[in-house]
Amino acid sequence: MITLGEIKRIKPRDVWADEARHFTPWVAENLSRLSEVLGMDLELTVREAPVGDFSCDLLARDLGTGRVVIIENQFGSTDHDHLGKILTYAAGLEAEAVIWIAEKIREEHRQALEWLNRHTDTAVRFFAVTVELLQIDASRPAVD
Repeated sequence: MITLGEIKRIKPRDVWADEARHFTPWVAENLSRLSEVLGMDLELTVREAPVGDFSCDLLARDLGTGRVVIIENQFGSTDHDHLGKILTYAAGLEAEAVIWIAEKIREEHRQALEWLNRHTDTAVRFFAVTVELLQIDASRPAVD
């Protein structure tokens, strides 16, 4: 008889204790994963890119197109606070691609991003990406 392992979903907070100090650096070091998912060739430009008194988590460039890309991540579900942040950072950094990473994309925010994609300049694209961690039995967590 074959014995199978049990797949468990792990909360990102259980792997990265702090979003800014742990998760953002992990995303910066693993842009190739994001590149693969979105069909881009992302290269990090700067962490905590200043926009007035604020700072965007990650500023990158898509090497394939030369587009300026901002990446904002958050634990939990998307919220209005981060929606405002991505718009502020996009304007301040002249972004041509906006990537919003969260554990869960609320339907209202998915609709907002789709609306922005339909009603803004066609050179500007908005993406929502979910992060999910899986573990089989006692194995190391893996990003899906």
